Amino acid sequence: MKRLAIIFLLEIAVLACCFSQNDQRPINAIPEYGHQNKTDYQLQADEEFLNSVKGREDKAYIALIDEGWWFLKQGDASTAVMRFNQAWLIDQSRWEVYWSFAVAERSISNMKSARKYYLKAISLCRDTQYKDMLKQEYSDFIKKIED
Repeated sequence: MKRLAIIFLLEIAVLACCFSQNDQRPINAIPEYGHQNKTDYQLQADEEFLNSVKGREDKAYIALIDEGWWFLKQGDASTAVMRFNQAWLIDQSRWEVYWSFAVAERSISNMKSARKYYLKAISLCRDTQYKDMLKQEYSDFIKKIED
């Protein structure tokens, strides 16, 4: 656990230094790292992070999503997205991470990005109950931005 915490901090420190050209946020505070090219050092940090969670990816994914939501509830969307990005590195096929990105982007009024991530979450969700919840939340979101 201590090693994992050190790797998290290392990755945050490394990625925080690299800003996207299209956004004023560091790439690790942009969902999916802003689809920016990473340096060799950043790619190595990603690989070390993924190796540190090998064999317990599901637990790490859930813990990172939970931690991201904690930061989001504290009003820290930037750190929340950093955690969601780490979960995304672990598993890009799960709807929860895209929903998390949507809510984080919505919280900073990045509505175009939020819409994109809501739609991605809905498309990936296979559980009817959660999919209905996502569709309702998305519908409410669209109504608010259209007003």
